[in-house]
Amino acid sequence: MIEFHINQEEIIKTECENKNRPELNCNGKCYLAKKLLKAESDLSEKKNKQTESVSHLKSLESLVLFNIQEKFFLSFSINIMQDGVADFHYQNTYAFLSTQKVFHPPCTILS
Repeated sequence: MIEFHINQEEIIKTECENKNRPELNCNGKCYLAKKLLKAESDLSEKKNKQTESVSHLKSLESLVLFNIQEKFFLSFSINIMQDGVADFHYQNTYAFLSTQKVFHPPCTILS
């Protein structure tokens, strides 16, 4: 909009479709309307691409989660099917790193 107002006289001379019909008092508004329509269509196109990419990412995420769950299920079912007996193993996936040294502050005697 600012560009239009700054360059309005030049736009009227070069870009205006109605420069031969001054009674319409177009003053370059036709050019401004075209630019606004183009900007709006560009914005909606960009928005559509973003929506499309978000939906693609969501489908990719669900595919990855499905593959992870499928691999877990297959490894779990193989353990169950060995020897025809249910074979349940407890897996401790909890990990804790502890330090062996405990900090003791230095002893000082105040006299």
